[in-house]
Amino acid sequence: MNVGVLINPKSAKQGRKGKALAQALNGAPGVVTESIDDFTLLPEIVKSFARQKVSLIAVSGGDGTVQAVQTVLAEKKPFKTLPRLAILPHGTTNMTASDVGLRTSNPDRIADMLSRPGYLRRATAIRTRNTVKVSNLHDTPPQHGMFFGTGAIYRAVVLCQQDIHGMGLKGDMATGVTLALALMKSLFSRSGPDEDPDLIDRPYPMTISVDGQIRTAFDQLMFLVTTLHRLILGTRPFWNEAASATLKATTVAYPHPSIIRYLLPVMYGSANRGLPEPDFQSFSGEEIDLATDTSVVIDGELFEPPSEGVIKISTGPAFEYLCG
Repeated sequence: MNVGVLINPKSAKQGRKGKALAQALNGAPGVVTESIDDFTLLPEIVKSFARQKVSLIAVSGGDGTVQAVQTVLAEKKPFKTLPRLAILPHGTTNMTASDVGLRTSNPDRIADMLSRPGYLRRATAIRTRNTVKVSNLHDTPPQHGMFFGTGAIYRAVVLCQQDIHGMGLKGDMATGVTLALALMKSLFSRSGPDEDPDLIDRPYPMTISVDGQIRTAFDQLMFLVTTLHRLILGTRPFWNEAASATLKATTVAYPHPSIIRYLLPVMYGSANRGLPEPDFQSFSGEEIDLATDTSVVIDGELFEPPSEGVIKISTGPAFEYLCG
């Protein structure tokens, strides 16, 4: 088994763990290591992995790096059979890794694992997830991520990237601080969304259709779609899931009854959470159309909506992830 290791040196703390991993793997037989500063070169690097018959690609980086790799694999199709992925939690945000990634971020332990082909062939800690395919974004080809969000989610990600990450916080800690600040501002701010452009708690016009049927056509606070089983902070903000459907989606309407009262039931809970509809809706599907003028987030990366038409969200290919 040949292993390809892709390292993003611009990940958290200047890619310190990725660089340590590359050093630990130096000279390891059957392991090809590539560092990528310019993501326009990613398709050629992935093609080189295919030419070298790589069957496992280890990704050292955050959610955005994983999303870029999956997009190249799904859209460029350099492999006849999709390689298995090993997601290393080395980024500023590691939501995908928390669900389908390796359980260790230690470079020496990972290097030992990746340099033992016998172990990799016998590995049984495998999880399968489809990607969330997002098409018809402004001036952008189809993207393959694991999480899509818009509305308040978009504004929260911008706040986190601009302010919270600059404080040296990352991962769950950064998300928790962002959520706390947004809730405090929503509760105590005397200005409305028209006066405060940074206020997250505001209406976002959306029309959402699921498998050809309109689900909602009025203002929403937020909308998310994922194929992961848990998100940042270990949340599971989805319920009423159809066993046959892959995409899990949730909407929160604006105005909402009380985000403080219903926050924990939305984030955690069982299949029957007692949340009032249509203020809180969760559903599954295979194809979702979204009409909105709000920017969107895919795995922490920001994208603009189309000037014409709707955003197409559909089930992408299934990847296997090594989770040992």
